Amino acid sequence: MIEITNDLDNLGYMELDDAVELLKAYIEQRPEFLGKGTRIYFNENSGFVFIADDDNNVALLNDNGKLEQYFYCSECGYEDFRDDFIKHAETPECKQAVADALNEDISTLYPDAEKQNNADSPEKQGEAPVSIFTR
Repeated sequence: MIEITNDLDNLGYMELDDAVELLKAYIEQRPEFLGKGTRIYFNENSGFVFIADDDNNVALLNDNGKLEQYFYCSECGYEDFRDDFIKHAETPECKQAVADALNEDISTLYPDAEKQNNADSPEKQGEAPVSIFTR
C-alpha cells in the first residue's frame, strides 16, 4: 500500500532536507503548473519528497535543481519528468494515458499513434482522461 503523508513528523532528517530544498526552489521559481492547495508530501514507499496541489499536479527537483512537473502513467504506473515520460510509452494504451496526463493531443505527441489505434482497437478512441496522481 502506498503511504503518502504531509505530516512533517513522519519525515527523517534527509527527507526534511529535501523538503527545505523544494521550498527554496518553490519560493524562487513559483511554477505556474501548481495551483490551489499546494503542499509538501512524502511517499513512504519511494522515499520521494514532492510538492503537489489540489489538482494532483506534482513537482520534483530535476537534476538541474529546477522544479519540474512530474507525471504518472495510469496505464502502467511509470513516473517521470515530461520528456522521459513521453518516451516511455510503447503501447497504444500508454500513449493515450500519456496524452491524457499531459492534456495534449495524442497525434501531436505520437504521430503514428492514430494509425496504431485504428488498427489495434478503434473502440479505445474517446476514452475519458484519467487522474495522473492518487493520494
